[in-house]
Amino acid sequence: RRPSLSINATAQGVRDQLSGISEAGTVTIAAQFTVPLLTGGANSSRVRAAKAAAARSRFETRDLERAVDQAIVTSWANLDAARRSLDASRKQVEAAEFAFEGTKLEQQLGTRSTIDVLNAEQELLEARLAAVNSRNSLERTSYELLAALGAFDAGSLQLPVDQYDPEGNSQEINGNRFPDGTARLTYP
Repeated sequence: RRPSLSINATAQGVRDQLSGISEAGTVTIAAQFTVPLLTGGANSSRVRAAKAAAARSRFETRDLERAVDQAIVTSWANLDAARRSLDASRKQVEAAEFAFEGTKLEQQLGTRSTIDVLNAEQELLEARLAAVNSRNSLERTSYELLAALGAFDAGSLQLPVDQYDPEGNSQEINGNRFPDGTARLTYP
C-alpha cells in the first residue's frame, strides 16, 4: 500500500427565516494523511525482485559480450587459417602443373605411360579444386568475421540497394493509423 491523503470540507450556516440575516456559520476542513507502517514485506520483496532482475540483466549482458568476443576471436582465427590454406593450395596447384607438364614431356619421350599422364592430370584437377574450395572458405570466413563485428549490412558493404530506415518506417506506419490505433486503409 502507498501513503494516501484525503481532504474533506464542510460548511454550515443558520439563517433567520424572518429577517434573512445569518446568525451563525461554521466551516470545517479536515485532512487525513495515512502512512502504512507494516506492508507485510511487500515493499522489501519488490526491492529484492528488482535487484535480482538487474543482476540477471547484468549477467546476461556480460554473457552476451563474452559470446560476441569469442565469435570475433574464432572468426579471426578461421580467416587466418583460410588465408594460409589458400596460399598452400596455390602452391599445390603450381607444383601439380609443373608435375603434369613434366609427365607429359616424359610420355612424349617414351619413359612414361598414358596412365601416368592421366594420373598427373587428375592430381592437377584435384589441386585446382582444393584451391577453389580454399577461396570459397576465405570468402565465407570473411563474411563471418564481418557479421561477428556487426558490419555485415548493406551500408557497411556499400551495396547499391535501398537501405531500410526503421525510423521512417515507424513514422509511416504510425501515420497510417487512426487516433484509437486501428489501421487506416490506403489505396494507391
